[in-house]
Order: sequence, then structure tokens, then C-alpha cells
Amino acid sequence: MKKSLQKRLRFLDFPFKFSYSRFFARTSVVVLLLLYHTFALHAQQITVTGTVNDEKGTPLPGVTVIIKGTTIGTTTDERGRYTFPNVPSNATLQYSFIGMTTQEIEVSGRATINVTLREEDIGLEEVVVVGYGTQRKVTLTGSTSVVKNVDLVVSPTPTATQALAGKAPGIMTRMADGRPGNSSALQIRNMGTPLYVIDGIQSNEAAFNNLDMNDIDEISILKDASASIYGIQAANGVVLVTTKKGKVGEQARINVNTYYGWQNWTRFARAADAGTFVFAKASASVNNTMAATGTGTSMYTKEEVDKWRAGTEPGYIGTDWYDFAVVENAPQYYINLNATGGSENTSYYLSVSRLNQDGSFREYNFNRTNLQSNIESKITKKVSIGAKIGGNINNTNSPAAPGDVMWNPLYGLYRNYPTWRPYANDNPNYVNHTGWDESQHALFRKSIIGYYEQINRSLTATIYAQYDTPLKGLTARFQYTFGVNQGSYDRFQYTYKTYTYNPVTNFYDVTGGITTGSHARNFTLSFTNQYQGQLNYSGTFGGHNIAATYVFEARDNITPSNMSVSSKPSSNFLELIQYAELTGFSNTWSASSLMGHVGRINYNYKSRYLVEFAGRYDATYKFPPGKRWGLFPSVSLGWRVSEESFFKNSKLSAIINSLKIRGSYGMMGNDSPGNYNAFDYLDGYDYNSGSSVFNNNLVVGTVLRNPGITNISWAKAYLKNIGFDWSVLKGMFSGEVDLFRRDMKGLSAQRYDILIPDELSIILPYENLNERMQHGIDGSIRYNGHSGSFNFSVTANAGYAREKVTKVYKPRFGNSWDYYRNATEGRYTGITWLYECIGQFQSMDEINNYPVNIDGQGNRTLLPGDLIYKDVNNDGIINTLDMRPLGYGRATSDPWGWGVSRTGLPNISFGVTINLSWKGFDMNIATQGAAMMTFIAEWELRNPLQGDANSSKRVLNNSWRLKDIFNPSDRDWIPDTYPAIRTNMASHSNGNKASTFWSTNVIYLRLRNLDFGYNIPKKYLNKLGIRNARVFGNGFNLLSLDNLRKFSVDPEVSTTSGLQYPQSKIVNVGVNVTF
Repeated sequence: MKKSLQKRLRFLDFPFKFSYSRFFARTSVVVLLLLYHTFALHAQQITVTGTVNDEKGTPLPGVTVIIKGTTIGTTTDERGRYTFPNVPSNATLQYSFIGMTTQEIEVSGRATINVTLREEDIGLEEVVVVGYGTQRKVTLTGSTSVVKNVDLVVSPTPTATQALAGKAPGIMTRMADGRPGNSSALQIRNMGTPLYVIDGIQSNEAAFNNLDMNDIDEISILKDASASIYGIQAANGVVLVTTKKGKVGEQARINVNTYYGWQNWTRFARAADAGTFVFAKASASVNNTMAATGTGTSMYTKEEVDKWRAGTEPGYIGTDWYDFAVVENAPQYYINLNATGGSENTSYYLSVSRLNQDGSFREYNFNRTNLQSNIESKITKKVSIGAKIGGNINNTNSPAAPGDVMWNPLYGLYRNYPTWRPYANDNPNYVNHTGWDESQHALFRKSIIGYYEQINRSLTATIYAQYDTPLKGLTARFQYTFGVNQGSYDRFQYTYKTYTYNPVTNFYDVTGGITTGSHARNFTLSFTNQYQGQLNYSGTFGGHNIAATYVFEARDNITPSNMSVSSKPSSNFLELIQYAELTGFSNTWSASSLMGHVGRINYNYKSRYLVEFAGRYDATYKFPPGKRWGLFPSVSLGWRVSEESFFKNSKLSAIINSLKIRGSYGMMGNDSPGNYNAFDYLDGYDYNSGSSVFNNNLVVGTVLRNPGITNISWAKAYLKNIGFDWSVLKGMFSGEVDLFRRDMKGLSAQRYDILIPDELSIILPYENLNERMQHGIDGSIRYNGHSGSFNFSVTANAGYAREKVTKVYKPRFGNSWDYYRNATEGRYTGITWLYECIGQFQSMDEINNYPVNIDGQGNRTLLPGDLIYKDVNNDGIINTLDMRPLGYGRATSDPWGWGVSRTGLPNISFGVTINLSWKGFDMNIATQGAAMMTFIAEWELRNPLQGDANSSKRVLNNSWRLKDIFNPSDRDWIPDTYPAIRTNMASHSNGNKASTFWSTNVIYLRLRNLDFGYNIPKKYLNKLGIRNARVFGNGFNLLSLDNLRKFSVDPEVSTTSGLQYPQSKIVNVGVNVTF
């Protein structure tokens, strides 16, 4: 078995010694012990019947009846009656219904149980996952949003960040690149990339998106100072993920979830056809000289243009490269198989899944395989042990197109002339030489151009033990987690030939291609160890409730290898990289470690007055001794006003069932304040910094480093939040609203007012000097209702968050304009400066008499249809002094280290989710939208014939043009939308100025999910041994209402050229079956 295990782990092919066998042998002992307990016998089973009424005696249809601690259950019929077979005689049944208080009743061997449900506020006993534990929602004092599994799985998306879009207030998302396997950028309140914690293990966004959504039980999002319990990595908020696990006493169940679907791009600016392209080229050749000389000559004759428009004559047949390259209805499929159950002392959840997505370009593919195992067993009355194993393998593969494997296929949709053919003489054995072979779609086949494959493997194993101490309410828990991540890519670009057909000789002449290939490989291996020791205490003394948590946590990560090699292979058929052909080799090593002490105390009096003190004492390896430790405390308070006697006795209590006021304040740290790397505090030398030849010998150089940076430390974030939770009309309406502010202090900057001699070649170090602030508001409102067997709920949420610079170290400005244009202190970030377009010229006479110099050349290059800009300062010339802040944020970097990238996330986000059910039918409708972000059309979207290539047919078909371009004396213009076409548009005043004409302050609302299902009646399933079966159809991104249709781009695309893989519109059909 040892040899077999070693053989299966050979994918970790690197000369680094690690005892996998010892680790997994020890883990296997725990797992086998837990599995043993799953064979315990269940209690005697009976059939329970009864009716469920409300307080008025009216039967309640659609009431859910389940065995407590399981998902096994049934529902009441139109008369409130139910029949529940195979119920353990010692079980507890839960009766739940929207707008009613959930009741729990012990069966105690009874065959008939009738229940009366009382209308009351809902959600009071809901338990919410928080840092290192759980709390009742009613006593929660922090700003926390929860998304359940049922709201995630209706989204047919490969990643959880996509599924979260529009599901929780304060969650800002944007999916700029929709290639298979990609995920959305996600931030909490626009604060930066959050910390992800999966089953108590600190992780990252990649690990989060690699989870199978059927394995996720719920997601809690910590948005305020409650995140301080995670210390230095939590300044941007925390996403807590809880995976599914079995339940003690639950009958064994096997669930199969599968779907098959079709993908199509939501929106892409399609290039012009051959006839339109040729006419545009002809128009441009006339317009190039029209303004200066009053005349122009077309580069094509009218007869040639007509032939290209007809497209039937040999030599004049065009190519629609979009139809040639882009696959319509690209398939995807998904299947998940999981088993869950438990005995008297043991519970288990085992899951395996497979996702496969084909791209919209041929031979582009993403697939992922997931494994999840959660097992827990109570081995004595006081001791429980458990093990969790989660892993996945991601594979992205495609033809080895030059550069980014997706860029040239996208660029080729414009770069390739529609007058070119993909194959010489239309013979598919000979790829046509176009002069731009790197974007020729006929080459993009693995058999021709080569292959690219990226594989990422991840495995995380956790073992834990919990001990209920003799002191009542005190438990101790220890947890150890080992993780291994291995990534690799293999890119082999073949040599190839392209051809030109010679009709005279009837030969295919080699006129292009590449004669030197390339082969590159990369291998990365990393290991993570995380240790947790935890003490929890809870006790009740009269009306006083106290809970306390202490955690010691340590984490280390080592990357023993990040190795890259490259070569120029002598053959397309030799996949091994040869030493003699090497062109490059590199290998790096890195390590990091963190340590922290965590404490939290919760107190409440009769669940009315609520107090929480929390903090973390963290250490990081990045700073010098004496500055490695930081204390990050927080405090939060809550007051349930609705529990006061004066409120209960008022008339308001008949309307307002629950009202809670809460507030929090806390400080969090960040050990990446910006422009600071680990060990920058050390003095020393940099080796291998240049070389020289002395006495015919090569000598490698060593240079003095900058002095160690010892005056920089933690950047700190101070978070303030005040919120209100409410419920009215017996829980029919409920919601919450939060106002927040985050002050970031200690951001890095350099002083400039200290002189250092140039001879020293030393630059001033970065220090904690600058400050920023973010503030905003977010909230949600829910409506729950029912009418007979028809149940429905509506949830709406919205959030606004924006950032402002509050302090800059001694800013300098040359004059008042410099201050107006470039000052940042006291201003919001995410501002786009634009020229204001106030119209278009309607005639040459208007141009000749216009008093403002638009193009900087006395308007001599202008034509009717060209843009008119507002002369803001009235100086008679349009230049940068006329720009104003007229747009919001675009795609920007994150120099302060608070997240990976802002990626132009919107300042406003919102969403609405509607759930409907009637008898066996159910429907989920989820919308998501955003506002306050700016898109500017540039490059191919702005400049016709950009780079001597094709352009959007929308632009070419709707530009100002002469009535007859083939008549040199024609001066009649046909008005349209866009300026007249030139070949030098990028350097012309219409193309080189970012203006309101080419920009849009984006607002959109898209139908993110539509899911419709039908639960097959059990009378048809029982004979087949099937407990439940649901067939469904769903869609993703089916519709978008937005103001970017004029550019024909998806509203979330960030690339200003539009040449970005858009999101997909997906339609699926599938089935969920439980055995």
C-alpha cells in the first residue's frame, strides 16, 4: 500500500523530502476509526401522521416536517395533513413554516402528532457562524451577512464569488474576464480583497473559488470590527465558509446533482463584414485629405466595393472570423455525488464532483475535480474527534496561441481582415498566410500551433479533537491542518508554416510561419501547516449569559520550489526539454509565518443588553524584532429595544416585533503597508547585480543595499459601524441597515524634504505617513408571505461604499491648476477626468467659422460629424486645461497593499432575489446590478481601422459619410452617430481625447439567475427506491438592462478596447435525486 500511495503522489515530482506516508497513515487511523462508528444501529422506526393548524384552527398546507438534525422530511398537504414513514421512535420532529415559530416535538413512540403553529417573528433562534464559533443571530452585535447553500446552488456558475453577486448587502463584485474557470473580483464594502476562512482555516480567494458549491453549507461575511478577531489579514473583511457535514442519527442518503448546459457570450462588439470594411477603408482614404484639400480619392472603385458587398464572385468572398472562430452553444456539464448520514455517535459527509467547461474558442477547456470528506465521531461522552479532507484538481488547456493564450484569438476577430480567407485557396490542409499569422484563427489548433496546459492541485487535511472538561460549560479543542498546493504549466509552441496559393503553378508556396519554436515549463510546490488550540466557555447565571473564547493560532508556509525552465526545441515531437536547448532556468524559495493569540468575551442580560469584547495579539515575520507584535482590539454593543417593558406595552409592539440597535468599533492591522517586502529591515548586499570582465574572467557583481527599513510598521484600519435590525408585522417584513466608516492610517510614502548625497546612491525609505478613509451604507429588506399552498419571499439589498484620501505627506504643487488637477487630499479616489463633448459639427461652414481651436491646428483637420468640446476656461483652445472630473473609477491598481486590485469595482451595488413555490413547483429569480463606475471606449471601440485592422460594425455602419465617396466633387454629408472615419483616428482630436462622448457612467441590472424546478411526487418515486427527485432548468446572465449597448460590450468588461472574454449566457437542464 505504501508503494501504491507513493506512486499516486508522484505528481509532486520534486526532490523535496516530505513524509506523506507518515502524515496520511496517521490521518487514516482517525478516518478509519470514524468510519467504524457509521455502522451503529438506528432506533426502531415507526410511521407518524397528524395535522398542522394555525392558532385559529386553519389547516396549514406546505409546512415542513423534518427529523431534527437531518434533512429527512415531508410536507403537509392542502388540508394540513402529513404522513411521515420510517421515523425513529426516539426522534424529535421539527415543524417549520414561513411566518410561524418553529416547534420541536419529541416522538416518544407516538404514531399521531397534531401541531398548532403560532405566528411570530422569524429568525430569532437562527445560529450564525462567526470567528472561531457560532452565535445566535438575536444576540449578534456585529455586521454580518449570511448566504445559505440554497441561494448558491441555483447559480450555474463554477465559482462561489460569481454565485454571491447580488446575494448580500455590501458585497461588490465585477467579472471583467469571463473565460472558463475565471471568477469575479469580490470585495466587502470596496475595502480590498477579503480574508477567506474555510472551516476555520485561513485561506485565499483561489481556494474559495475552487470549492464545489454543493459542498458549501453557508457563508458568513464579517463586514465590521467583528473581523478583528482574525487580526492582520482581516482589515478588508472576512468571508467565513462552512462546508457540509453529516448529522448524528441521520439516515444514510445518497444525493446526485447534475446538469448539462450551453454557453454563449453575453455581448461582444462584432467586427464588420467584408463589404462594410472595404467601404470604410474607401471612405477613410477620401476623408484623410478632404478637410485639408477639399477632395479625396478612394482606394477602392465602386465596382470593387459592390463585389465585396455581394460576396459571391471568386476573389471577393469574405470571411466572418467571428463565425469561423467562436463556438456557439459551447457545452458544459457538472455532476456531484455525495453521501451523508450518521449513527448514534458518528456523522459523515462524503462528496465527489466534476465540472467541465468548454470555451467559446475551439479546443479551449477548463475542468475541475473536487473531493470533500467530513467525518466526526464521539468516542466517549466527553471526547469527540474528527477529520476533514478537501482537495481539487483544476486543469486549463488550450492551443498555445502567442502571448496570453486568449488575447490573440480575441484580437484576431478584429486584426484579421474580413477580406482574407483562413485557408489558401480554401484548402483546409494549407493555412493561409495573412501577414499577421499570430492572430490567424486557422492556426489555433493544438496539432498546428502547439499546446498550453496549466494544472493546479490542492489538498487540505484537518484533524481535530474536542474535550468537554469537568467544568460545566468549558470545552477544549485542538486542530491541526496540513495543506499542499502544487501548480504547473507546460507551454509548447510548435514551428509551423503558412501558405499562399499560386494559381499559375497550382502550388502552395510557403510564405510565412515560424521556424523556431519554444517550450516552457513551470513547477511550484508549497506546504502549509496551521495549528489551533482553543478554549470555549459558556454559562448562564440567572438572566446573565456569558461566553468566552481563547485561541492560540500559528501558521507557517514554505515554498521550497518555484522552478521555471525554457528552451528552443529542435523538434515539435520531442516533448522532453533538453539541456543543450535550454534558454532559461530559474528557481526560487520562500517562507512565511504568522502567530497570534485570540480572545473574545460575550455578555448579554436576558438577550436584551449585549456586549462583546474581542481582540487579537498578532506577530508577523516581516518586521524587525521589537515591531513584530501588534494588538488589535474591538468592542461592540447591542440593545434589543423591543425586549424592554416600555416597548412591549406600547402600541408600536403590535407593529414592530423586533428592534435591535448595535454598534462596533475596532482596530485591525496590515503587515503589508505598501512598498515594503519581507526582510527589508536588514542591511547587507545584493549578489548577482551585474557583472564585468577582469583579466579575461567574468566577475559577478555585488552592490550595497539600501539601509534596512526599521521605521515602518503596521498599517492600521479603524472601523466604526452602527446598525439596526428590525422585524415588523409578525415577521412578514424584516431587514437591517448599517452605516460604516473605515480610517486607514500608516500607509506607506516617502519623504522628499531630506537631502542625501547622490554619491551614496541611496533612496529614502518608505514610512507610515499617509491616510485614507472609506465610508458608506448598506442594508437589506425581506418579505415573506404565503397564500394557501403558495409561498413566496422577496429579498432586496443594496450597498454604497466610497474611498477618500484624508492625508498626504506634504503635497507640492506648482500652481493653482496643478493643485486643481492633481491634488488628492480631501478628495474621493476613483475619479476620471474627461473632456465634455457638447455636440458634433454639422457642416464645413460651421467648422470654418467656429471660434475655438478644437484640433490644435486651427480646425483644418475637422470634418462634419467631428466632436465639439467645451472650452471650460474660455481661452479659445481645447487642451488638458479643459478637462474636468466627470467620471467615476476605472480599473486601477492597489498601491497601498490593502487588496490585490480595486479592478474598477462600482461604488453602488444592489440585488433582488425572489423565491416562489406552489405545491411541487418552485422558482428562483435573482437579479444583480451596480452603478457609479465609468467605462471609456478606446482603441478598437473608439478608433475605426485601429492599427490597420477591422473595427466594430456598429461604428463603421454608423459613422458620418459622404453621400457619394466615388464622386470627387460631392460635398453632401449623411449625418450619423460617430465621427467620419480616418485611418489616423488614434492621433486625431476625435480619437486621442477621452471625452464624455466615448464614456459612460455605467448602471446595469442583470438577470443573474433564473431557476425553475419541479419535485416529482413521491408516489412515483417510492417504487424506485428514490426519496426525492427534482428536475430543473436554469439560466445565468440571461438578460441585462444597461447603458453600454451603444458600445456592444458587457457591462462588467473593464478592458477599454472591448477585446476581453465576456461573461457567458448559460442555459442548463438538470436533476437532483436523493436515494
